[in-house]
Amino acid sequence: MRISFPATLDLLEKLDKLIGFQEETDIRLGLERLWEPLEEYIRSILPLDAVAFFILEGESKEFQLKKWHGELEKEEVVEELDYLIESGILAWILKRRQPSMVPPYKFTDKSLVILPFVTLKNTYGMAMLISPTKWEEITYEIMTLFSFLSRQVALLLENIEVYNQLAREHQALQDAQERIMFAEKMASVGRLASRASHEILNPLNVILGNAQLIAAKDKGGSPYSKYAQRIIEQGLRIEAIVKSLVKAYDLGNVPKRPVSVSGLLGRVLRVVKGEAEKANVEIEMDVPHNELFIWGSEIALLEAFVSLIKNSFEAMPGGGKIFVSLTPNEESETVIITLRDTGQGIPEDVSNKLFEPFFTTKNGKLGMGLFMVYNVLEEHGGKIEITSEPGQGTKITIMLPLFREER
Repeated sequence: MRISFPATLDLLEKLDKLIGFQEETDIRLGLERLWEPLEEYIRSILPLDAVAFFILEGESKEFQLKKWHGELEKEEVVEELDYLIESGILAWILKRRQPSMVPPYKFTDKSLVILPFVTLKNTYGMAMLISPTKWEEITYEIMTLFSFLSRQVALLLENIEVYNQLAREHQALQDAQERIMFAEKMASVGRLASRASHEILNPLNVILGNAQLIAAKDKGGSPYSKYAQRIIEQGLRIEAIVKSLVKAYDLGNVPKRPVSVSGLLGRVLRVVKGEAEKANVEIEMDVPHNELFIWGSEIALLEAFVSLIKNSFEAMPGGGKIFVSLTPNEESETVIITLRDTGQGIPEDVSNKLFEPFFTTKNGKLGMGLFMVYNVLEEHGGKIEITSEPGQGTKITIMLPLFREER
């Protein structure tokens, strides 16, 4: 039976369906939601035994099979693609930017139609159509509809790529704005603590001195002695808070030198080894043998990493594992240190407050640990990211710039 469109109304109906396909395709839904309506429209034009959709990956510049449907195996589809590439047929089709019927390699009793998804500037992919219809029965009208369709799909793919790129840039801008606002908030807290420390500590020392005199003179256990002791306890707490704030912020004068990252992590492991054994926590390290250096204060960095690992101990009251890995990134000239535990995880409503001073979920804690860690890494030009799900553990990613003699 010959496939054709003898009536103008029949052709108009197909064109109307094409317009509907264009209007109903939402680029925000991405590639995965494109293939099903596209296949449905193609099958309304031409009977198919199988259909396969390929996308040209940006980095590899190779065609990747995204979806196939029908009686064919994936290996057969890939073999057919390899033949089209090696024979030069695919290059010819992409250059023409027009759907084409070509001689099949694997399916000699079928008709093979290639729909290129190509704009004037870019190639985005293609569709491979395998039909039981004889090639001489595929009419000019069918190929014209496929021509309209391939151009439209190419434009849709281009719009999806542009939309995704804009979405990524928008998200990156939002993240940068949040980091700037947070850094400014942390700096404001630090400046306030630094300037106010003398104004707080000087009168506090007077209060503590007088309270200690009262406690020393009244040894009979009177209520005055008890009240004086409370004043001393709370005064010392205030002193610890102020000194913690100043210490977390005032890192500019700390002496720096090249620090071996693997050596630093080895020292961290030795410091926490005893506590890890008591907490029934196993620490597994994956650190390369080649030496990687960062420019910084080993003491400050050591304290920061020890604080992070101790936080993981507290998240695993029944014991667990901590995985530490070290990965250089030569392209960005950074070193990435990852700490991953098998603990309780962090609730979602807590995750956006982790680095704020005085925020803690633990009774009796000042809530200065992660604030100190954040400032130490900021002073060293680094970044920290914490991702977690309740019950799924926590992953901490730290990025620090590699030391170079020429810097």
